[in-house]
Amino acid sequence: MNQILKKIFYAVLVLLGVVVLVFIMFQGFGDPARLIVGQTGDKKT
Repeated sequence: MNQILKKIFYAVLVLLGVVVLVFIMFQGFGDPARLIVGQTGDKKT
């Protein structure tokens, strides 16, 4: 029983870490489409 709780705890920690990492990546880099097109891109494209 203790081993199952430990695995669940580590799974929650990993999931939380991935969520935080993805959030920081999207907040830091901004819109991925704007990065590809650049600042001069037309909004219609």
